[in-house]
Amino acid sequence: MNEKINKQMRNIGILAKTHHHLSSSALQKIIDFLKKNEYTYWLEKGCRSICDPQEQEHLVEAEELARKIDVLFVLGGDGTFLYGARLVENTRIPVLGINLGRLGFLTEITVDEIEQMLSLFAQSELLIEERVILKVALVRNNKILAEHKCLNDAVINKSAIARVIDLELNLQNEAITQYKADGLIISTPTGSTAYSLAAGGSIVHPCVNAFLITPICPHMLTQRSIIVPDSYVMSVKLLTAKEEVLLTLDGQVGYPLEKNDEVVIRKNESPILIVRSPFRSYFTILREKLKWGVSD
Repeated sequence: MNEKINKQMRNIGILAKTHHHLSSSALQKIIDFLKKNEYTYWLEKGCRSICDPQEQEHLVEAEELARKIDVLFVLGGDGTFLYGARLVENTRIPVLGINLGRLGFLTEITVDEIEQMLSLFAQSELLIEERVILKVALVRNNKILAEHKCLNDAVINKSAIARVIDLELNLQNEAITQYKADGLIISTPTGSTAYSLAAGGSIVHPCVNAFLITPICPHMLTQRSIIVPDSYVMSVKLLTAKEEVLLTLDGQVGYPLEKNDEVVIRKNESPILIVRSPFRSYFTILREKLKWGVSD
């Protein structure tokens, strides 16, 4: 899906990383524009420390944002963006990322581009792109203990002092293999440039309908990253006992695992909608972030 921002999107939510020297000025620039163009806007309560005191009436709890807005602006880095994506999951509210530091894979717009971006936003010239997200369930003794969505990845890995762990992978109820490794990463194409890439996984374009399964430091070198259709349901069982093993979702939510726990992963019914940068393509971002073609 590639549709443009709708002119009827008049209710704007703002989430910001407050511990950055550019946060306050970038936020004020956006607020001034929204006021001038008569948008309704709401600020996540954490913005209190970086906004003018007269904006207090616009502050709301993070959990309330999705009920009030049509679009979410995120000021920060990719970690802040992932948190924002969790706030609007299953809502089809587009998320627009503005990076306060170096360009991010998810926060594609720089501080210097804010004014031009806002002008294009008001003209409905920005494109929205669908990104698949994971639906992850932690199952113990046939009971679901927790269920979350994540945009980047679900990671099962040992603590720093634990030994190598054993994991069993099933796809579509078929036993595929057992890993003896430091862990396993199940990633979306969006997350393919995150932990999965560092562990030796492939880069997958966000529009590809696939998931990546990447072992972390496998004992057998023949166990490599696998790309599978995103229609597959995956299950990973922990076979190791008495070791510290953690399930981490998008690097933000974590659960300790016990022997025979299963992590069941499938495609979420609703995607996340991301507002794409009008200034650079996905491959431009790859070249810049990964320094392709740059000589020392």
